[in-house]
Amino acid sequence: MNYLKLMNELQQCFKSKCEDKEDLKLCVYQNCQVQKKIYKLRIKIIKDRIKLYKIKFSPNVEKKYKLLIEFKLNDNNFLQFEELLIFIENYINKQINIKIKKFIKLFQDYINCANDKCKDLTYDVLKIEKLKKDKVSVFNIKNDKKRNEVIKNTYSNENQVKLDKCVTNKCNKISLDYINEAIKQFNNKIKTFNLKIPIVPKLTKLSEDDIPEIIIKINQVARYIDKHIGYL
Repeated sequence: MNYLKLMNELQQCFKSKCEDKEDLKLCVYQNCQVQKKIYKLRIKIIKDRIKLYKIKFSPNVEKKYKLLIEFKLNDNNFLQFEELLIFIENYINKQINIKIKKFIKLFQDYINCANDKCKDLTYDVLKIEKLKKDKVSVFNIKNDKKRNEVIKNTYSNENQVKLDKCVTNKCNKISLDYINEAIKQFNNKIKTFNLKIPIVPKLTKLSEDDIPEIIIKINQVARYIDKHIGYL
């Protein structure tokens, strides 16, 4: 199930059936079947994140989680269900942020270094509208072959290659550490969900000669994983 698609459906249902109602939440629950699909998807995402990040609960949170999973929804208690759902989601998100703290820090360092030491080339790439559109479009392309081709063309663009080579040269250690941490995240997802792609080997070094191939490969793997398990 595509979360954004379901949310668009919910928005349309709200506008057509509930926009002028006094009790908006009750109206949506009673009249928009897509709301129940969204609940199910959010529960699935919670379970997948617990599995992927090996989330542990305190006894009190464990009790609330079990209550959530076993909950029997009806018109009178759906708000209680939503409160439980939001509580568990927030708890899990906080735990995930702790677990991926290193990745977030490396990503920030990578972007800051690129903006600092390859500023003009970064600006040149940002000016190319087609590149921006293509980078966004790959998130919605389901066909692997077509998506991989768009990624390959995007990161083979002359200006993009100049930028990536500059960052690789002037932010080498940061780039290597960031890519390897991303690979670690990829491999965890591949193993956890038995995805049908090979484990990505860790890089021992990174040079301009590896560009654009390594950037293409990393983005192709990332979007393949997103397609199969969503944005966990």
